Amino acid sequence: MAQVDEDVLATTNINLQAIKNSNIETDTFQFAFITDTHYHYDNLKTVIEDINKQENIQFVIIGGDFTHHGLLKEYQLFHNIMKGLKTVIGDHDYLSNGEVIYKQTFVIAHFPPYAGQFDEDMYKLIMQNNDVQLSIHGHVRCYYFGDSYEDDVAYLTSPPLENPTYTVINIYDDSYDIELRELYYERNEIKN
Repeated sequence: MAQVDEDVLATTNINLQAIKNSNIETDTFQFAFITDTHYHYDNLKTVIEDINKQENIQFVIIGGDFTHHGLLKEYQLFHNIMKGLKTVIGDHDYLSNGEVIYKQTFVIAHFPPYAGQFDEDMYKLIMQNNDVQLSIHGHVRCYYFGDSYEDDVAYLTSPPLENPTYTVINIYDDSYDIELRELYYERNEIKN
C-alpha cells in the first residue's frame, strides 16, 4: 500500500470546504480549468504562475490525468505544485497504486460522455435531471465547446498540458462564457 503523506489526505474535501467558505459576494465569478497534466509538470508550473497573476480567477478545477502512471512520486509532484485546488481523477491516475492513492487524497471522474467510457443516454439523463447547463471535461486531448447532443447542455473539453494552455470559465448571473488561454514561450518568457 502507498504511504500517502498525512498533510495531503482528503485534499478535495478540504478544498471544497474552502470554496464554500469563500466570500463570493456576486453572481459573477471566474475559475480556471486545467486537465491532463500527465508528465508535463513544467507546463503545469507555467500555467499556475499565469493563473496566479490573474486577480479575477477565484479557484482552479483540475480535470484529471494529473499523473501518467499513477505513481506516488507523480502525485507528490502534482500536489506540491497544486496545493489548495480541487481535482478530478483521470484514467491514468488509476494506474499502478493510483486508485488507492487518489481515494486517500482526492475524489470523482473526467471522461466526457462522447469519449466512449459512458452510457451516453444515462449521462444525458443525469444532465437533464440536474438542470446542468455546462458539462466540463478533459481526456479527449483537444479543445471542444458545443452542444454535442442538442440537449441544451454545452460540453467543454479543455486541451491537455502538452502545451501551457488552460480554460477560463466566466460565470454571470444567468449565463457564462468560455475563454481558452494559450501561453507561448519566447526566450524563457511567457507571452499571452
